[in-house]
Amino acid sequence: MAEMYYNICDVVKFKIIDKQKTLVDRIVGDPFQEYENYLSESILDDTDIDFVVKIVDRIERRDNTYILDDKYYIDEGYICTKDFYKIAKWEIEVIKTGGKLTVSIVPNMAARLFISGFFIDFIIQYVLTQKDYSIVHSSAVSKNGQSYLFSGRGGSGKTSIAIRLISSNRDFKFMGDDFIIIKDGQSIPYFTPLNLFSYNISPFLAGKFKANQKFTFSLKKLLYRLTLGYAKFFTKLNPKHNFPELLSIDAEISRIFIIIPTNQNDLVEAKITRISKSEVIEYLTNNLKMDSRYFPKYFIQYGFLFPNDAFSKFWRDYKDNLTSNLPSGVDYYSIELPMSLSWTRLIDQIERGVLL
Repeated sequence: MAEMYYNICDVVKFKIIDKQKTLVDRIVGDPFQEYENYLSESILDDTDIDFVVKIVDRIERRDNTYILDDKYYIDEGYICTKDFYKIAKWEIEVIKTGGKLTVSIVPNMAARLFISGFFIDFIIQYVLTQKDYSIVHSSAVSKNGQSYLFSGRGGSGKTSIAIRLISSNRDFKFMGDDFIIIKDGQSIPYFTPLNLFSYNISPFLAGKFKANQKFTFSLKKLLYRLTLGYAKFFTKLNPKHNFPELLSIDAEISRIFIIIPTNQNDLVEAKITRISKSEVIEYLTNNLKMDSRYFPKYFIQYGFLFPNDAFSKFWRDYKDNLTSNLPSGVDYYSIELPMSLSWTRLIDQIERGVLL
């Protein structure tokens, strides 16, 4: 059994108890690698911990609960259900006691791969929301104490833009490529490993690989070619390990860009349009909703019986926090990216805040 403590920016503290940890993780990967930069070297006091995640072999479901749709077992401060995604299957139990959460999960081997993305990420988002912080699905960079955020769906280009900026020799610093924490107009870095595929890695990042990473990356690249693109294996690159000299500290938000798909096949330059703060809040909220697969569904079921609980009001609280935490005196833009573009021109537009 493994027991690990995590501390994210002294705001969210949690513990993971893994009673299933086996040598299989060496093959499929550590399901908690996303949080390795926040692993605590010391044991955290239970009174300071916001939530506990237990990976267990079985769950003793609570008796005398309400049953919804023949699969959701619900009581005040309690949710239990079984669910699946493709071949990944799990049972999950959520218990809220005095504002603190205990989440027990019984995953099959495939489901272990999704524990962080499907469950822990959203619990972190929930805890941040309860503490009046915001978290957005975005990459970000900073320069001279000012930050630039790029929010979009997976594959929209938010990571590519951030990497282009920090490799442009213009003194940009990296803040994260997946999530960014926001409080009172300040952006707080959230460093998680980058997931890099052999077919779209930039030369800058390829040059940051350690020797062992170069070998495994080359092997995955060969498998990708041999299977004609069917086998897509990513390689993780931890910014704290691979380019620590380019990492940022907290920075004041200067500009936020919402990357949206384009329906203009003949688009040859980035199309940047000024938008309002209220539009940005809607984009950011919907982006996080689309990125959150399962917990919101459980909260909706719970809200049918307990509509005034914090579980049920999560999205309302999330939007309220964005309204408070996003400054009004900054520039908000939507941006459409063509298939190929002039990166130098785009970097100029981002840095100057001028629609060139």
